Amino acid sequence: MEGIRVRPIRWKAILMDLEGTLLSVSYVRETLFPYAKAHMARFLAERGDREEVWPLLKEARRLLGDPRMSKENLIEGLLRWIDEDRKYAPLKLIQTLIWEEGYFSGELRAPFYADVKGCLEVWKEAGLALYIFSACAVRAQKLHLTFSTDGDLGELISGHFDVRFGSKKEPLSYAKIAQATGHQVGDFLFLSDDAGEVEAALAAGFAVLRVDRCGEPRSGVIADLCGISGQATL
Repeated sequence: MEGIRVRPIRWKAILMDLEGTLLSVSYVRETLFPYAKAHMARFLAERGDREEVWPLLKEARRLLGDPRMSKENLIEGLLRWIDEDRKYAPLKLIQTLIWEEGYFSGELRAPFYADVKGCLEVWKEAGLALYIFSACAVRAQKLHLTFSTDGDLGELISGHFDVRFGSKKEPLSYAKIAQATGHQVGDFLFLSDDAGEVEAALAAGFAVLRVDRCGEPRSGVIADLCGISGQATL
């Protein structure tokens, strides 16, 4: 990436949030959620009885309070969950399966921020291990990165973590991730747009920077990934 000067050699690994940090939240809300809603009824009609899907529907009915709920009412409940941005596991997995169809068909391509590809490439070349920690399921993370508008970014990522490792606002989650990668907590820089996540990672012993895509660079905060070069004292 021409003009980029990012070589945070103090760290051995970078752990990154996805939505709001690497990938625009508006893409999720304005493209992915509507896509899942538009294709929900068809998806359940075509794949609802498959081994990968029917247990998810069973769990969704349980969470909705009626194990014998009709398919029509189930669809209504799932669509309502999407509107409410619920994080229920069956919904997240059903949405991921629908998005998977869209990515493989070419209807969907994830638009990462313009600085992402170049920075990931530079960091990888510098020998840093790159990881993702997102509320988004690992399967969905990999889809977004593989089918991006900048080509396959997934090959630059060393590992993926989701909330199965714990809340993103609990220090223990970050300690567990460090242990799983074989690194020490002090080896990591964590990047996120969420102040609560940054505080949790800092409490766990990570170096941290908050990413504010709409703001101005200041102490501890960068507006783009290139700003890491100016914050290397953290």
